[in-house]
Amino acid sequence: MKNRLIYTFLAITITLFACQQAAKTPNVKGEAKPDSANKKEVKASLNQGPCEPGEHLEYEEPNVFSTYTEDQIRGEGIISFELDLHKRLNFYDMDGSIFGFLVLNDNQSYYTLDMPQKTVARKLVTNYDFAAFDFDAENPATNKEYLIVYVNKEKRKVKKADVKFTYTNWSDYLKNSIVVLRPCNLLKDASGKILDQSASQVFTVLDVKGDQIKIRSTNECMDESREYIPMEGWIQWKSSKFLKIDFTGCE
Repeated sequence: MKNRLIYTFLAITITLFACQQAAKTPNVKGEAKPDSANKKEVKASLNQGPCEPGEHLEYEEPNVFSTYTEDQIRGEGIISFELDLHKRLNFYDMDGSIFGFLVLNDNQSYYTLDMPQKTVARKLVTNYDFAAFDFDAENPATNKEYLIVYVNKEKRKVKKADVKFTYTNWSDYLKNSIVVLRPCNLLKDASGKILDQSASQVFTVLDVKGDQIKIRSTNECMDESREYIPMEGWIQWKSSKFLKIDFTGCE
């Protein structure tokens, strides 16, 4: 059985000392009680990813737990989980061994978890105010008993009977998302000129056609430091199996 580091947020000094003394292990176990300063999504973030495919920090508890999103698209769609009080979201390896879990605790303000210290998913946020449990996934019809989702870039299983979930194909997921553009993939006008102002805007998705999406800027998520500029047009949202846009929040 794999060694695990035990992290308790009520004794962070002891935790950090133990982390320095112990060998690196794959999972962190403890309670996610994020400080309000670590809340990422108050207004839509303009933390656009680089143009080269890779991973991007989504959420973190410094020195304890961090989640990343990635540009590579895996599976046919997205599965979003809803966690009820005391209900565990268990992830299993394909051989049936336990990979990790998340559970909402008594006062519904924090989560107990046993997950890799670095976890890669579509969107995993363990802050109760902004909680999100979105994972690239295969169509639920693929397996009668289990959902097949991707965690840390590999297939994991979740028992259907144990969880509440919603499956969304990529087209509908895009239409329900707020997106920002990357510097190498900005809107263009009718003459083909790049609209540099689109880099500072936040967009809703109006339509999806293959690798292209029609987007329109929205002022609902804009903060006071940025000027809202009405604009819309078509943009490439993916190239092959890699995203060319970034998802953001509007809380």
